[in-house]
Amino acid sequence: SARPPHDRHWLSYPITKHNFPAWGNLRLPNTLRFKARPDSDDPKRLRGIVFHVPCLPPKDFGTGDRAIEAIEKVWRKTHELLDELIRPSERRCYTMIDNDERKRALKPSLDKLTLEERSPE
Repeated sequence: SARPPHDRHWLSYPITKHNFPAWGNLRLPNTLRFKARPDSDDPKRLRGIVFHVPCLPPKDFGTGDRAIEAIEKVWRKTHELLDELIRPSERRCYTMIDNDERKRALKPSLDKLTLEERSPE
């Protein structure tokens, strides 16, 4: 059987410099949405809003049971990372990043980011 796509392919496709030949020229938009709106405390500042609009890719991507499992796994890890970014940087573990070398490389950049609690909106 053909090799399955990497988990990250399910976030959006194509990925720069990392093709998955079975999908050819198919495109999969990212279902995370980013919006800037005026800050309610200071209208001169902008506040970034991140939200997820989950949906399955079109059938052309081969979304059988195995694919759905991979999609759920990668989005679960993505949500875990977003939740981790709410904590103070000194309390973050980044357990959703499996590769220790990659974790060490990403940590300085991730530690500069801070998200606020999820909004009920």
